Amino acid sequence: MKGFHLLKYTLPGEQPISQILSEKERGELFLGNLDCLHNQQVLDIHNINCILSICTEEKIMMGPKYKQIYLDIHDNMNSQISNVFEKSYLFIENALKSQQNVLVHCAAGISRSATLVLAYLMKSYQYTLEQALKYLKQKRPYVRPNPGFLLQLLDYEILLFGAITSNLGPELTPFDVQRDAQYKPQPKVELRKSLPLKQIPGPSPVARVERKTHTEILTRVSQSLSTFQPKAFKS
Repeated sequence: MKGFHLLKYTLPGEQPISQILSEKERGELFLGNLDCLHNQQVLDIHNINCILSICTEEKIMMGPKYKQIYLDIHDNMNSQISNVFEKSYLFIENALKSQQNVLVHCAAGISRSATLVLAYLMKSYQYTLEQALKYLKQKRPYVRPNPGFLLQLLDYEILLFGAITSNLGPELTPFDVQRDAQYKPQPKVELRKSLPLKQIPGPSPVARVERKTHTEILTRVSQSLSTFQPKAFKS
């Protein structure tokens, strides 16, 4: 981005921030990296009010002007990122409903923050992981959750919809998570088609419905993943 400095977390050809959602009468959702916090201009240009930080590389608290939460999660396959799915969902959803603009960021804006945004899309828009990844890569093509996070998102798909219907091919991820015994795709089905859906114009997700919280479900997934070791990626 011309005129910005200290872009140490942004690789050539990438952007420090990407708009993910913009809906009428709601706030906007952005996904980015740590350079956003090093450059006040980025936050000001996009009218960011709320910040969800999930990183260990630097802890930057932006002060009373912003509502901010900090999640101390490492970007490795054994990190239990699913433990914060519900907390991040509530932070994002409450901000957007209040017409506040939200930035979700990690160090590179590729793995940890992308995983939380994917989980948000899956719960809020009833997207499978495959649908959420396709949508998110349209907005930020270089998102690449690590394979351990992808497996936890597949578990989340089971908890939300009762089965895995996603097919994670090489166009969506370079990691061959489908070789893991945990990955058991089911026949394609129309999920939740009996629920009332609200059509959203443009390239944004196709449906949004009010969903009750999944605290009980997330407790179960946290317990099931407490000893999680991705079989296909052990060294």
